[in-house]
Amino acid sequence: MKRLLAVFLVLSLGLSLVACAGDGGKTTTTSPTTTKNGAAESETAQPADPTKVKYNIGYNNLGAGVWSLDHTESECRNMVETILGMTLTAKSADFTADQLQIDCQSLISSGINGMMYFGTFNTLTPAISDLFKETKTPFAMWDQMPYDEGLNAVMSNPYFAGAFGSDHYSLGASQAIYAYEAGCRNALVLSGAVGDTAQDNRTKGFSDKFAELGGKVLMVTRCGSTSEATEKADDLVAAYTNQVDCTWGGQADYALALYNACVNFGISEKVKYYCCDMNQTLLEYVRKGIVSSDCGIKTASLAATLLINYLDGHPILDPNGKAPIFYLGAFQVTAENADEFARIWYEEYPFTMAVYEKLLWRFNPDVSYQTYVDFINNYSWEYVKSLH
Repeated sequence: MKRLLAVFLVLSLGLSLVACAGDGGKTTTTSPTTTKNGAAESETAQPADPTKVKYNIGYNNLGAGVWSLDHTESECRNMVETILGMTLTAKSADFTADQLQIDCQSLISSGINGMMYFGTFNTLTPAISDLFKETKTPFAMWDQMPYDEGLNAVMSNPYFAGAFGSDHYSLGASQAIYAYEAGCRNALVLSGAVGDTAQDNRTKGFSDKFAELGGKVLMVTRCGSTSEATEKADDLVAAYTNQVDCTWGGQADYALALYNACVNFGISEKVKYYCCDMNQTLLEYVRKGIVSSDCGIKTASLAATLLINYLDGHPILDPNGKAPIFYLGAFQVTAENADEFARIWYEEYPFTMAVYEKLLWRFNPDVSYQTYVDFINNYSWEYVKSLH
């Protein structure tokens, strides 16, 4: 199935998103709060050539050694260092909330100008937001979007530059639509740890939509880590060998574990496989037409544009004067577009200088909230291909 999804949502705490009359949604150029680590205090503090201002940006990698996480860091590093000539200083949290908090403290102490915060532990976000506020450290978020208490914390923080992430609920729901339209009615679900923002919302999105359409989720199993995937996938398939007609994995490792379990139980040809995520191993199964995956979301470098604009003294604000939270849509990767997807995503990186020149004030003094809205509305597989 070839079907492009372009999901656009913008959250603005407690307020509707209505464009400001007379300015097309253009943001103000109010200077951000003075920061501790060398960020510009006002527009007048900018040098004659703002493109020459360089920053040291901190970055949370949830766990080094996981291909998708490392590639996301690499994509952001390509933008910050290779394209803009700045510095990205990254630390790995080893998948623990405690280490992530320690990493943030360590990076701030090292003298970074701003922070790319990976908010996978939403209950930790209020404490991290307080840390950024106390140390006057501007920060942006990507992929793992804040909600509930996490959202309240960042939206009330004057050092929050905004976020650019994925609507994980919609990602899961889109896969349920693909599966149901392909004739599937009985699904097994295997996904990551409870409390992981992405895995929670993807799992709920798939389960809710599949049931809404008339399908049945036979069982949902959550894994504390990917090391549990093989055993739990085997248990799932063993329990429902005669009923399952499709499986869904919350990320690549879980999708592959489910496929291998179906092979072990001799039903691999009778089952269809879906996934939210991509890595190099899964890509080979997509190429062969075995797995269908929603992908196409790389938001770390886009979130970095919000942070750099803030540091440059030109924060992007929504029509209500708040730091924006943007959601970027995804598109389906199948055997038909897998090769081209691999070339663009993994060999070249999806976004080019042409994108950053439009989104960064230092290159485009007319950049506004509406510029970002237009970018999101135009985002698609065809758009990304046009950049290359």
